[in-house]
Amino acid sequence: WIGDYAAKGVEIDYTGKGSGAGISSMIDGTADFGCTDAPMSQDEIKQAGGEDAVVSIPLVMGAIVPIYNLEGVKDLTFNAEILSGIYRGKITKWDDDKIKALNKDAKLPSDKINVVFRADGSGTSYIFTSYLTAADKDWADKEHGGPGATKQLKVDGGQGMAGNPAVVEAVKSTKGAIGYTELIYALKNPGLSVAKVMSRDGEALTGSLEGVTAAADNATKAFTPDEKNTLRFSIVYAPGKGSYPISGTTWAEAG
Repeated sequence: WIGDYAAKGVEIDYTGKGSGAGISSMIDGTADFGCTDAPMSQDEIKQAGGEDAVVSIPLVMGAIVPIYNLEGVKDLTFNAEILSGIYRGKITKWDDDKIKALNKDAKLPSDKINVVFRADGSGTSYIFTSYLTAADKDWADKEHGGPGATKQLKVDGGQGMAGNPAVVEAVKSTKGAIGYTELIYALKNPGLSVAKVMSRDGEALTGSLEGVTAAADNATKAFTPDEKNTLRFSIVYAPGKGSYPISGTTWAEAG
């Protein structure tokens, strides 16, 4: 898009800094628009001048995928209970009974799980924690960050990294590591181990464009008339066949 606009004489300067930075830059006027994986909150909209001053434009949809580094172990499947347990510090070993029960054919070591997370204000964390909030009753919003693009996810003893590329590199270089990243970064690293995730309907699904499309299609079917009138919506943990559960949208927030 930047190239197309440049051909028409319009210059666009875009810098990837994370969703929290995108929203902050839009609010303080240092950017004409900010991109974010979470629609602006009512408080953020108020800071930017109110509903009449903000336009939320959904640009693309994508997925967040769990990634891990476990030698000799492939094709793992996680569910919300397992991921929540790991990121709450309740599941600390790879041979935990809950992981073994869902991966009966895997030869899981007793190694420590080394947790990698986004330490910056992150839309990736927003989608990931929104999924945990929706799918696991034990996820504690206040203690562990909860959903929120500008909040930092806190994991005691984990590695906090700024940006998706740094998370991917930390997982790749740390034995026994687990992390989460946007699907596009997993696709750019073909040697990376990506886990399947149990869907709301009980399917073990790998993050894919098809799974995101199914989630969007099935989620929008459940929208009420009022929700159809706004461009701020969620496709996380959507019901229906083929719906990848950790799916989300990127918005451009403009004033």
